[in-house]
Amino acid sequence: TGMMLHLHIDSLTGLRKNRTDQSSSRADDDEWGRCFVMLEDWAPGHIIQFGNTYVHPWRAGDVIWFDWANIPHSTANTGPWPRSIAKITGKVTDKYRNLISV
Repeated sequence: TGMMLHLHIDSLTGLRKNRTDQSSSRADDDEWGRCFVMLEDWAPGHIIQFGNTYVHPWRAGDVIWFDWANIPHSTANTGPWPRSIAKITGKVTDKYRNLISV
């Protein structure tokens, strides 16, 4: 509780350190994928923002995908209850592409 991550766009430069091109454009590099798995039900004070949209209320087990390399996003927990999220990042497969295209 009481934590926040300011509005930003991910570049994953740490995962892509062997590349000479460090741009974060998904049009140029769709090799990496990311999603959030919500581990707690939404509670007052739990905040996730994608661009100009706020996500609520979510349930434990919900999976959220967004265009993390092109959409500014932020998170915060201003409430007294824990807000646990599993952030999963990895190499994109055809199965992953099929899941997010639905």
